[in-house]
Amino acid sequence: MRREDKQVEDFNAIEEIINSAQVCRVAMVKDNQPYVVPLCFGYENKVVYFHCADQGKKIDVLKSNPKVCVEFDIDTQLVMSERACSFEMNYRSVIGFGKALLLKDLHEKKIALDIMLKKYTGKSFNIPEDGLKKVTVIKIILEEITGKISGYEK
Repeated sequence: MRREDKQVEDFNAIEEIINSAQVCRVAMVKDNQPYVVPLCFGYENKVVYFHCADQGKKIDVLKSNPKVCVEFDIDTQLVMSERACSFEMNYRSVIGFGKALLLKDLHEKKIALDIMLKKYTGKSFNIPEDGLKKVTVIKIILEEITGKISGYEK
């Protein structure tokens, strides 16, 4: 990281940023063409989960190249200035690199969906087996994670 003064060393602080984010952005590449998509997600133990349709661009790209970059940010705030090139942005962010896997096991899908549902609702739901069979769930194992804070105490 170029700005080491902004780097977050404490992994608990990194996970706090991830868990506080309302969406993540997943970047991927197919045939040398980048593609990024904002997603609702669940997170636990260096693993990001999301669900999607079983067809479409995300699935096509991930099947051809499972390597991804995931971005999370919170507390974004523009810092105004009287000079054109002196504006700044306060933020807390995390970038992670990893591989995306399509989950097939129904029990794993249930765990992943439960993590996502708890994130947004605070509770668990009964997920019928036919629903688990239909839904596509992606698991991203983060192999490298860095955090950065600008304009706030670390």
